[in-house]
Order: sequence, then structure tokens, then C-alpha cells
Amino acid sequence: MGCGGSHTVSVEASKKESKPEAANMAAGIAVDEAKRRFDEIVRRAESNISVGELRSPAGIVRIQSTEDRGISIPQLERVLQYVSTYCHVQRWTSSNPHAPMDEELEADRINLYDLVHWVVKPATKSDQCSYVELVAEGPQLPKWFVSHWWGEPVALFIQCLRQHRM
Repeated sequence: MGCGGSHTVSVEASKKESKPEAANMAAGIAVDEAKRRFDEIVRRAESNISVGELRSPAGIVRIQSTEDRGISIPQLERVLQYVSTYCHVQRWTSSNPHAPMDEELEADRINLYDLVHWVVKPATKSDQCSYVELVAEGPQLPKWFVSHWWGEPVALFIQCLRQHRM
């Protein structure tokens, strides 16, 4: 009876241990998949940027004071044109790790999180500059400070700025 009893306990203990191990294995697979997806998105973003189209004719302009790095509506419109040109061609997907990987972004629905991921970071990485330093011809003192939600479509944000300008 001693052997049979301990064997039964051993099997049940083994069953109890296998559930957490299976959960840990599944979590590890999910983490690996998320990392693979993230690495693929970063690789595609870095390889798809054509900085020359965004860069000011003056080249990189170092603007020491952050408060002199206002961005103009025409500069925002230019980046939106870039998005409209390349979003579908380069098959951009959401930078949100919880979004479906194969769902391509629509140019008019791209938010600032995706814009920073697909355009700003890749465009400014090699020169280690701000986006305004990439597109400006000198310091740009802003007339307004605009607070907004990064999840809002960039096209809608620019439309609001145009209305405010009038």
C-alpha cells in the first residue's frame, strides 16, 4: 500500500506541476511572438524611410532651445503627404502590439504613435535630431501651444489646426 499510495501522490503532484509549466511555456511563446513581431515592425520601419523627401533644403538645423522647435502647419502637411504616399506602398501596420499584425494602416487614420514609429524615429535616428530640426530652416518660435491626444488621426489633428489658423 505504501508504494501504491506514494505513486498516486507522485502522479497527482506531477499533474499539478505541469499546469503552471504549460502556462509558463505558453506565456514564453506569446512573449517570443510579441518580440518577433516588434523586431519585424522596427526592421520594416527603419528600412522604408526616405529621409530626403522630408529633409529641409537647409539640411539638419540644430536648434538648441526646445521652445524654438515649433512645427508649422505646412511642415505637418508635408509629413501627412509622405504618409499618404508611402503608407500602403510600404504596407505599414499599427505599432500597437495588440493590433492585428496583418492589418494595414489607412493613411487618413494614422495616429501620432504610428507616425512616430514609421516616420519620425527612422527619419531622425541617424542624425540624432528632433523632427523639427530635420524639416526646419532655422528656429521656429510657435504662436500657440497645442495639447492633443496622440491616438487621434494626424489628418484630423491637422484639420483642426487649419481651422484654428483662420
